[in-house]
Formats: sequence, C-alpha cells, structure tokens
Amino acid sequence: MSKLSSIEQTKLNWKQVRWNCDLSELNFNTTNDLDIGSSMIGQDDALEALEYAIESRAFGQNAYVKGLQGTTRIELIENLLKKAKLPDFVKSDQCYVSNFQQPDRPKLITLPAGEARFFKRWMKKFADFVRKELHEILESEDVKNRKSEIENQASDKIKEITLPFETELSKNNLAMVNFKSETGVQTVLSPLFENKPVNPTEWQELIQNNKITEEQVKKTQENLARYSEELKSLISQINRVKYQSGEDTQDLYESKIRQALHAETAEISKKFHTQAVAEYLHDVCEDVIEQFFYSEKDSFYPHLRYSVNILVCHKKDTGCPIIVERVPALNKLLGTIEAKWSEKGPELSDHMSITAGTLLRADGGFLILDARDLLSEPGAWKILIRTLKNQLLEIVPAEMAWPFSQPTLKPEPIKVNIRVILIGDSETYYMLDNYDPDFPELFKVLVDFDTVINRNLRGYDNYAVVIAKLATEENLLPFDKSAIAALVEHGARICAQKDKLTTNFSRVADLAREGHYLAENANAKIICGTHIKQAIARTKKRAGLSSKKFQEMISSGTINIFTKDKLVGEINGLAVIHAGP
Repeated sequence: MSKLSSIEQTKLNWKQVRWNCDLSELNFNTTNDLDIGSSMIGQDDALEALEYAIESRAFGQNAYVKGLQGTTRIELIENLLKKAKLPDFVKSDQCYVSNFQQPDRPKLITLPAGEARFFKRWMKKFADFVRKELHEILESEDVKNRKSEIENQASDKIKEITLPFETELSKNNLAMVNFKSETGVQTVLSPLFENKPVNPTEWQELIQNNKITEEQVKKTQENLARYSEELKSLISQINRVKYQSGEDTQDLYESKIRQALHAETAEISKKFHTQAVAEYLHDVCEDVIEQFFYSEKDSFYPHLRYSVNILVCHKKDTGCPIIVERVPALNKLLGTIEAKWSEKGPELSDHMSITAGTLLRADGGFLILDARDLLSEPGAWKILIRTLKNQLLEIVPAEMAWPFSQPTLKPEPIKVNIRVILIGDSETYYMLDNYDPDFPELFKVLVDFDTVINRNLRGYDNYAVVIAKLATEENLLPFDKSAIAALVEHGARICAQKDKLTTNFSRVADLAREGHYLAENANAKIICGTHIKQAIARTKKRAGLSSKKFQEMISSGTINIFTKDKLVGEINGLAVIHAGP
C-alpha cells in the first residue's frame, strides 16, 4: 500500500505537464505597440559584468562571454556595445612611409584621428613639387649667374697659374696644346715653328726638309724634357681648380634645392606637430638630394617614394570602433604584406604593400570574436594573445608567423589599445583557463549569461521585445499576443525547467519566421497563435521520421517493450533523443 501511495505522489497532473500562457498578462495587442529599445531582461549580473569590461581602463579587462546561444549572439553583443556608454579611448590614425636607410623596415607615423588623409595629400603635393619644380630652380637666373661667377673665378685662377708658364714656354719656342684622345682631353707640350705649334708628324717633316738645324732640334728636345715635369705639376694644379669649381657648383645646386625643400616641408611641419613627422621630413629632404643628384634619373619616382600608406584613418567625431571579425584567420587579424613579383621573380615589397587587419582597425575600441572560430584558425590565437600581452602589433607576412619562415619586410610595430570580447561556450572557457596561462591574465572578466530566465511578466516582455525587434529588422508581419504566447509556451517547453524560459532565442526566432511564412501564404495581416502552432507542428513533422520509424518497429514486433511483470536479469531503459523545434 505504501508503494502505491508513493507512485501516486509522483504522478503529474495535466496542468503540471502542459503550461499555458495567460493572454491577459500580455499588455499589448501586437508587436507594433512595443518599444524595441530594451533587451536582455533578466540578465542583470551578466550585463553588469559586460558593462565593467566595457568601461574599465585597466590592463587585461578583456571579456569572455558564455551562455549565449544561437547564430545571432554576436549581433546581440554588438548591439549591446552600440547602445552602451563607451569610454573615450584615444583613437589614432596609423600610416607607413619609406625608411630610406633601411628599406625593409618601413617607418610608422601615428597621427591624431582624422589627420592621416591630410598628411597624405600634403606629401603628394610635395612629390608634385619635386617632380616639376626642382629643374626649374636650377634653370633660374640667380643660379645661372652664380654658376657663371664660379666658372669665371676658376678661369681666372687657371690663367693665373698658366700665364707665367706659357710665357716661359714661348721664350723657348714651346706651347701648351690640348687635344682629344680616347681617355679625354689631354694637355701636352708642342714645339713652335714660325710661332705656330706643330704636331710630331709635322716636326719630323721639318727636320727631314732641313728647315730646322740639329742644334735647334737638340735644344727643343732638352726643353721638352725639362718643362714636361713642370707641366705635370701645372696640370695637377689646374685639375684641383676645376674640381673645386665643380664642387662649388654642386654645393650651389644642393644649397638652392635644399632651401626650396626646407621651405616646402616647413609648411607640412606646421600642420603636423609630431616628432615622427619632423624626422621623416628631414630624411625626405636628404633623400631628394641623394636621388636627384646622385642616382639614376630613370629610377627616381617621387610619387611612389614619398607616398603615404594609410592603414587606419578615423573620423574625429565618431565613437570608438566596434569591429566584428567573423572569419578570424591570421591574415584577417594581423593584416597582410602583399608580395611583389617581377620578371626575375619575387622582389622585396615596399611600404605600400602593407594592409591593416581587424586588430589594428579595432585599436582604441572593441573587437568581437567567436572563440571556437578563433581557435580553429592556425596561429590566430597565438597572435591575439601576443598582441594583447605586449600591446604591440607587428604586421608580418602570414608565413613569418611560423618558425623557419623567410624574413622579408618588417614594418615598425604599432602600439595598440584593444578591448577584446570573446564569445564561446563553457567547455572552451574552462579549457583555455586550465591550459593557457596567459588567458586568465588577459581575459579577467567573465560575462556569464544564464541559459534560462524566469517565467514571469518580465520574461514574457523579453520574448515580446525580441520578436518585435526581429519583425522590424526582417520586415515580418506583426505578431499578436496569441502568437507571442505560443512562442513563450514553446520557450518553456524547450527549457524543460519549472517556471523558466529558454534564452535560446535563435530557435524561437526560427519558429517566428515560419509563422510569418504561413500567415503570408494565408493572406493574413497579423501573425497569430494558430500560425505559430502550425509552424511548431510542421517542424516536428520534418524532424519526426526517426520517431515514426521507431513506432513502426514497435508495432511490427521488431522491438518488444514489456511494461508489466518481471524478467530475471533485465530492466527497462529509457533513452531520449531530441530533434526538431
């Protein structure tokens, strides 16, 4: 008798098995009457933790969000961030320019938000100046006059050196003669005959024709030998004068060009007050001198050499960036350096080949990632942890992130301030917490959303607001209170806990979409409870083939189930396999 009373006590009545939502507790007619601004009702603790992760400026306050389910959980966190009062993190524009001393290590220039595009324009204007104006400066009257003065001074010095020597040569029937040879213009001594210089062939003819005596020949040869040594010393002095004249002319050119360059870059320096810009502009001026005067003319392209590669450029009046990366591959997070190829094969890339990834675009803001997706990408987790730990971002080719890779371009590292929000499940959280020592130091905030909420008026309102927002975003028909009640009832069924509702709104939203489909096919203007119940029945039917086959096996006797009497060594087992809504 006691056993029967115990069984009777565990029986459930129909009200306990099947709960119905009271329509009178829903204070609206259709979802069009609702304010969709509120959300996440009943998740106060999780929202408080998320708010702390958002507003805290301390190191390592990145957040791991668990408990959220469904494909829309990233959008949910993104929307919460957009509505939150975000901290005023410093945003900076980041760009790379050429490093003329080390071409494989581009220089970083960090500017206040919104200024990078203007810096790029100013440098383009500077490149135009270099390409068009420098030659005109050297052709100016001032430069020509000063060059003439230098040349005249050199000519006077040469005359001052050569005149006494030429006078003495003339007295001894000799003269200095210039002639062209394969090695250039050469100066030699030549005998005079009737006050005119004669070449060696003519001199021999004069001797053969007895127009010159043996004594004159002997004396001339002695004088040639004696004055040849003096000529060498004289030529050395002349060459020094000419060299100095060339140096003075080159100094004149460089001085005029440098003055023009400094005047041009001074305007840029006034606009951008950073040490990096000042150093870069100084290097640019020196490089222009080097390229303009001492390099091959065909290889000098100012617009490419002095171009600015903007990786990130913010608008001044916008808030901090909120970036969602749905494919967190290594190159998407880190950025890339595009390879350059020529007919001869691979070449060293330049600073214009560098592109930004989501880690840099999220600098000064938030980056939302799916934990499982991140861990499934080779090298991505390692790069994320290293960046957060060092607060430095090093953009390298993807192959350089692995050991034994061939080093190529290595840009200057970028200082970053990123707040990362990882969204994942409990298993992933505990795995990282146990096996990665850096994880608890860098992800100190756990945002744990409950998988259920209380089945009360606040819970009903939460469901109604979620469905109203879905209808607005996806242009669905409005839902009346009977439709919301049917969805709430199904949420209780999914939850399978007394007085609770599931927070897996993704499954509830799928039923809402199918309810819209059925209502639209029936030419209805509003989605009601009947449409939702039809949707539930349809989804169960689609997933019910296995159940149907199992029932057929029981009916045919393939599977025997005994619910009465006793069998030695056997007990009944209960297994539940769930499929469908």
